[in-house]
Amino acid sequence: MREKTGILIVEDSMDDVFFLQNAWSDTGFTIPLIHVGDGQAAIRWLTARQTSDGLLPKLVLTDLKMPGMSGFEFLKFLGDNDAFHELVALVWSNSDQPEDITRAYTLGARSYLHKPMTQDGWRLLVEQLKELYQDAPQGQIGCRKHSTDPLRS
Repeated sequence: MREKTGILIVEDSMDDVFFLQNAWSDTGFTIPLIHVGDGQAAIRWLTARQTSDGLLPKLVLTDLKMPGMSGFEFLKFLGDNDAFHELVALVWSNSDQPEDITRAYTLGARSYLHKPMTQDGWRLLVEQLKELYQDAPQGQIGCRKHSTDPLRS
């Protein structure tokens, strides 16, 4: 298996992508962020990469509530497909519903992050992503435990 690099962002809100990219670039972290707008686009992107050069992202960060294919359906796809079931999947969402959190972990999410509401929250999110990126093993989903979430304050 080739070494993984980058973070695939699966998100339909261009505002959230904009804020994440700005906070990311402010920190000087040089790992590439790759954005696709929904679960179907993510599947097409991953399949094309798998077929062409085999270089997949080290992390996949997906929203849950998206038109078309939801983040839940996308997580299930990752877990059900041998080529992708070992990707490190993270969820970021505005939902704090216990059933959403439990379902995300059940479907293989390694961490559940809440979308920030403030500029400081975006910086904290980037710091969390940096830690998760650096700690992520090559090709293992890892444990399914709730992460500490300082972003809602």
